[in-house]
Amino acid sequence: RDRDRDRDRRPQEDIDEAFSMTAAQLADLVSECFAASNSMVLKALAPDASVCAIASGDVLHAAEDVRKHYLKTKGWAATPTARVYLESDKPGSPSYAIEWYRPGAAPGLNVNGLATQPASKDVVAVYKALKGQIAKIWVGPDSTGIASNKSCTEEDVMASPEMASIMDLIIRPGELSGGTIARHFNNYTNIPVFG
Repeated sequence: RDRDRDRDRRPQEDIDEAFSMTAAQLADLVSECFAASNSMVLKALAPDASVCAIASGDVLHAAEDVRKHYLKTKGWAATPTARVYLESDKPGSPSYAIEWYRPGAAPGLNVNGLATQPASKDVVAVYKALKGQIAKIWVGPDSTGIASNKSCTEEDVMASPEMASIMDLIIRPGELSGGTIARHFNNYTNIPVFG
């Protein structure tokens, strides 16, 4: 009987982790809420979330600047055209959503970091989720045109120089590790219709 009681007393942290949002869900929330509710965007961001460069990993905007930006910036419609989602089966590991945006479609981001006006170039953004919030965002240019390529495939994306830089950021330092790393690809401009 005591064993049953102890089993039912899971630490709150374990429960929170089991029901926390993934990077893909949080990236969707940011894109969907950016035009209408910056307070929802702020809820998706961890208190120490920063914006960094994909090419160098350097911090472009510290957490305080990121929070101020999303509080003050008047949003616009934001929609990715492609996404790669990465997750590990190791408990407590972060998940990642890598998204490509056409000009004007990135939620408060451009190739140089935060943006108060829609970007004029294609942007790739990486959202790192940990404990149900966005812990970090990396940004950079989409030099291979994945965002504008309606017929891009998973192979095209994985062979791109941007993806090589991104994998260096998240795999080599051991951030994404575990027994199995799952990868999911979506091209939102080329969705097959059945029937």
